[in-house]
Amino acid sequence: VVCSKEMAKRYTINPVRLVGWAGGSPMYVKGQAAGLGEGPTEYLGKKVYAMSGIGPEDVEVMQLHDAFSPGEIFTLEELGLCPHGEGGRFIWEGNTEIGGKVPVNTDGGLVSCGHPIGATGGRMIAELSWQLREMAGERQVPGNPKVALLHNQGLGGTNVMMLTI
Repeated sequence: VVCSKEMAKRYTINPVRLVGWAGGSPMYVKGQAAGLGEGPTEYLGKKVYAMSGIGPEDVEVMQLHDAFSPGEIFTLEELGLCPHGEGGRFIWEGNTEIGGKVPVNTDGGLVSCGHPIGATGGRMIAELSWQLREMAGERQVPGNPKVALLHNQGLGGTNVMMLTI
């Protein structure tokens, strides 16, 4: 249920807060070749970090659009969770595992969940809400995460959201 802070108090003592959200579509810049990413992820990430006052170094759990294997690598780099060109190594070193520096796709990501087009974003929000509320069972990230980042894209649109508890 998405609602105001006042209304949330009626339903739960442990609400998940959306503290930053930016969405957009790819931008054409005359004279520049399109990048490897599918959309304006880097730009939107910077907007969400500024809006929420939370930086990539503060993210404790993340869901990202990984319909294709390289997508996870590029997205981690574009959102500033590791330097450009270091995404593959970042993942290889275990940083995105449940006990890693920034656990990513704790539910297995798009492919393992069947990539339900249209429902993917809702599934991602649910997983992050369970993580923030410490209700994720065997998938629970250790250390009681309080800050979550969501990245979802498809059919030309990209959304980046910051959630907190």
